[in-house]
Amino acid sequence: MPETTPKIVIEMFGGLRVRQDGREPVEFPSQQFGALLAALALHLHRSLTREELVELMWPEEEPERGRHKLRDCLHALRRQLDHHSFVPPDLLIATRTTVRLNPAHVCSDVAEFESALQAAGRDIRECAAHPDPGL
Repeated sequence: MPETTPKIVIEMFGGLRVRQDGREPVEFPSQQFGALLAALALHLHRSLTREELVELMWPEEEPERGRHKLRDCLHALRRQLDHHSFVPPDLLIATRTTVRLNPAHVCSDVAEFESALQAAGRDIRECAAHPDPGL
């Protein structure tokens, strides 16, 4: 049976960090490539178009200038991630039109929190639908 590599966790609560079990977390200063990583981590379920990212990160910029900033930011993010041996080379998937994080390699504390909230909501609805007469 092949050994599976633990997923990389992108933590956004309490500051942006990237970690993997047993390794020191990588902290990201509040720079644009950190904001880009957070935006991608918040949308793990889908690819974002480059236009969406430009509008999200640089809404006041002219489209061409925003696209240039996105290219620079993607390059800086790749360089930052490449410095850490635990980050797989295909973590960041960028095409001519879209960008995303590879969900096979990454999860986020925000996604885990949202899943816990959904599970709690299901439990509450189940309890409300089937009240225990003994309580």
